[in-house]
Amino acid sequence: MRKLTELTVDQWERIKPLLPPEQSPRGGRPAKDNRLMLNAMLYRYTTGVTWRELPVKFGPWQSVYGRFHSWVKSGLWEQIMSILIPRATAGD
Repeated sequence: MRKLTELTVDQWERIKPLLPPEQSPRGGRPAKDNRLMLNAMLYRYTTGVTWRELPVKFGPWQSVYGRFHSWVKSGLWEQIMSILIPRATAGD
């Protein structure tokens, strides 16, 4: 089984509808891109780096961690993994 460090287009299309909107209905600064944040989370878990060691291309580690924490708390992370993991083991 290959390591999942970045989403394919197909994987992203399956996950995208689950994710909260990036733009707040109240306006303000747009949130970081969901796909970039999710790729950062996958990178962290497949490489074993700490949150602080995430590459700069993902943006501030605090943003990634905050998004991850809110997704875990809401149950979204489990939903995402339930979609990705069975397909990843099938060679997707």
